[in-house]
Amino acid sequence: MTRQLRYWTTAKVLHWIIVMLLIVQYAIGWFMPDIHRGMKPGEAMTFHISIGISILAIILLRLIWRVAYGATVSPQQVARRKALAAREEPTDARLRLHCTFMEFCQ
Repeated sequence: MTRQLRYWTTAKVLHWIIVMLLIVQYAIGWFMPDIHRGMKPGEAMTFHISIGISILAIILLRLIWRVAYGATVSPQQVARRKALAAREEPTDARLRLHCTFMEFCQ
């Protein structure tokens, strides 16, 4: 699987659908009448719950997409990885941490 430098169109669309639904969800919740225990939910509450379930389903779909197609790689990450690979000195942060740990253990 090759990793691309930009997010897939499907991932972008799913992201913005979630954002729009969250805005609608917040507006419905803000203007919804007070709900008390034992009240029968009205149309606003039913719509609010339906949108919440839709948001959950789209988030799960987005996570499945991420697992199936992987994460993107930013240009900064590519440049940093190339710079680290080009170095011949073992100055990687993990190596420094390991050496510090080994000195501490002695």
